[in-house]
Amino acid sequence: MSLLEGLVEDLRVESEELLMVLEHLDEGQWEELTAATPWTIKDQVAHLAFFDDQQRLAIVDPAVFGAGARQALSLSTSLVDVARDTYAGEEAGEVFEWFETSRADLLHTFKQCDSRQRLEWFGPSMSVASAVTARLMETWTHGVDISDTLGRPPSASDRLRHIVRLAHRARPFAYASHGKELPPTPLRFELLSPTGELWSEGEEEATSVVVGSALDLCLVATQRRHVLDTELVCSDIAAAEWLGIAQTFAGPPGPGRSPREQR
Repeated sequence: MSLLEGLVEDLRVESEELLMVLEHLDEGQWEELTAATPWTIKDQVAHLAFFDDQQRLAIVDPAVFGAGARQALSLSTSLVDVARDTYAGEEAGEVFEWFETSRADLLHTFKQCDSRQRLEWFGPSMSVASAVTARLMETWTHGVDISDTLGRPPSASDRLRHIVRLAHRARPFAYASHGKELPPTPLRFELLSPTGELWSEGEEEATSVVVGSALDLCLVATQRRHVLDTELVCSDIAAAEWLGIAQTFAGPPGPGRSPREQR
């Protein structure tokens, strides 16, 4: 199995797990507010479906996608908010079917891609492999919001390795998006995987190190947990600074989550 085939398969499994949760929700649960106020569970799923459609368009018709992206980015309102407001009136069943179909179509389209192909997006262009990883990260992240709302533990599998790698690669972006200068010293993660393996990510000679569980790091890097609500340990100030601004998603910095004792 090639790298791209493995990524697409992991995205398929992550998608199936989320769909299995969603298919058993009643109408009231779809309307429950998540921690990403004012988003409901329905809003979270519509968000995933909308950007699945946009990602597929970027692959099959780059010119049409590019024109739409330029127009969207010129708006004073963020595209995320526009998408949410546009589909707020949809019924839960319609949103579920939309996500199920849009995800299946996107998976099929990813499988037809050349792994060397680069794709335009709302930010910098990226490789197909990076696009698949980003969709997996988004699926898991919004799945955490949904699980939290339902009082369930977040999904934890070795597919988190993709998000760990993304978090490390996105370190320069996190600093840039916060208007900070990237420290010259490298950063390394030493993490315990959900299946008990030790994952090391980053340069071996790095003295700035984050140690803990892969799940905790992914929750912080996707801004779904405050670092104080995890057991992550930093070796120095540089590692701690990164944890305070880490983000795996494109766009401006999010508000993140406050520590639970302050909620």
